[in-house]
Amino acid sequence: MDSVVIYDNGSIASTVQSTTRKSSQVLVQISNKKAYMSTFNEVLLEKWNNAHSNGICRYKLKIKCKRLPGKLNFIIQSNSQRVQNRRTPETFSSVSMPFNKDKFNFTRLSPEEILFKVAQGSVNSHSSSEYLSNCQSDDFAVINVSPFAVGHTLLVPDLSQCRPQILNGYAVKLAIHVHCLSQNSNFIIGFNSMCGQASVNHLHLHFCYLNIDGDEFADGLSDSRLLIQQPLTASKHLSERCYLCEATPLPSFLFQVAFVEEIGPVADDVAIIVSYFVKENIAHNMSIVRAPPVNLGHYESPEKEQCLVLRVFLWPRKLSFTRKTGEVNTGAFELSGHALVPEEQFDTVSEEELLLRIKSVAIPDVTCNEIVTQVSQLLNNQID
Repeated sequence: MDSVVIYDNGSIASTVQSTTRKSSQVLVQISNKKAYMSTFNEVLLEKWNNAHSNGICRYKLKIKCKRLPGKLNFIIQSNSQRVQNRRTPETFSSVSMPFNKDKFNFTRLSPEEILFKVAQGSVNSHSSSEYLSNCQSDDFAVINVSPFAVGHTLLVPDLSQCRPQILNGYAVKLAIHVHCLSQNSNFIIGFNSMCGQASVNHLHLHFCYLNIDGDEFADGLSDSRLLIQQPLTASKHLSERCYLCEATPLPSFLFQVAFVEEIGPVADDVAIIVSYFVKENIAHNMSIVRAPPVNLGHYESPEKEQCLVLRVFLWPRKLSFTRKTGEVNTGAFELSGHALVPEEQFDTVSEEELLLRIKSVAIPDVTCNEIVTQVSQLLNNQID
């Protein structure tokens, strides 16, 4: 790995809320070569496609996608190679388990699996060798060798710190920054906790481009937008930035980022909720997508639908201890409305069947109400 993708505050500020869908400009610095300006999407896809073509992945990505008939507009995908060839997922007994150096972790990656570092810095600096030698970033973009979709990459914050798979404020902020850099409406970032479909106990998030064709990179919200990108109504205002959304199959805590000044506070709020989840052993998933703004009331929302902002969804869910062969996963992407289904079910599964599977990890209403109350009190500084 000899590449660093550098972005600055201007890259973020210009893309949080925008009427365009052009990827943000970043500086790419490679040792012994002249630095150059590019876009995040171009850099990611070039490096991902090169690694994919050179056999770094366990298989050549070949998937089928279609939209299921029904009210929720689920997108389903068939990818039998991922089911057959992926590394056996690690099993967990709780949401909080210590990092184990003896089990697979991202310090064991081959250099070819690392696409680039992600770093904040000056995009006006073109001194490659000097920057690379002094770059303190420990945040890596790593190709997923068992890809789910085009560009499927793992974002690993503070890789050498060997943190367990427990989301923190820094990781959430980094994920939002990366999403801003892409500015593509098919780009999604997801997080799965332990006992919430995570397969490795080393802090990481997933990102990729999801679209209905599955084999091409396409932009736009037309046929490919997910359930969580469609018009949604928040059920309850819980705190300054947090809302309860019951319009998704599982109730979620919903945040919206429309201005750069909101990134830090939103990341901090998500971290507060996750800390509570970990303390109470509540499994959870998070997704970040770009979508038209929802009028949440705490600021004047842009009225033009073409103006896209970021939505952050955080779902509490039942603990999952095992994965059964032939069963639909219930991770962040599935809760977002894009599900990987077994090959033999691709032509027959119905929205009702898929919804039943996803709702099988829903927390009972009484417990969910207690969680909502606790989260509201935490975010409003009513309890420690």
